[in-house]
This record gives sequence, structure tokens and C-alpha cells, in this order.
Amino acid sequence: MHKNSKWAKQIIEWQNADGSWGDYHSLAIAGNSRITTEQAVRRLERLGYTIEDECIQKAVEYMSDCLVGKKDYSGQS
Repeated sequence: MHKNSKWAKQIIEWQNADGSWGDYHSLAIAGNSRITTEQAVRRLERLGYTIEDECIQKAVEYMSDCLVGKKDYSGQS
């Protein structure tokens, strides 16, 4: 696949320490992030990334924390 492409590397570089990429999804109010978490995960999946990859694991943990109320959609704890 394209896991070593410049596009994949750029998306991964944009990932925040909490596993997000800024706004949670594309329906969020436009913020300062270059890409939403939803878009980043979708694009990385298309580039060949899976749950076995650290960047996806961090994103899934972030989304899970949002769903159970540990974090809100803006990444605040």
C-alpha cells in the first residue's frame, strides 16, 4: 500500500498527543485543525493503516474516551 507515502507521514505528523487531529468529525464547527479525526482515520485506512498501527490505536483510544465521557469531542479531558 502507501503506508510510507508523504501523505501518510504528513497526516501522522499532524496527530495530537491525545490521539486526535483536532475536531472530532466533519460536522464539528470549523476549528483550527488542518484535518478532522474522522478524515484522518479514513485517509490512513485507505493508505493501508489498520488497528495494528500505533497512530490508529491512539485514535481509537481517543474516540473511545469521547464515547464514555472521559474526553469531550474537542479533546478536552
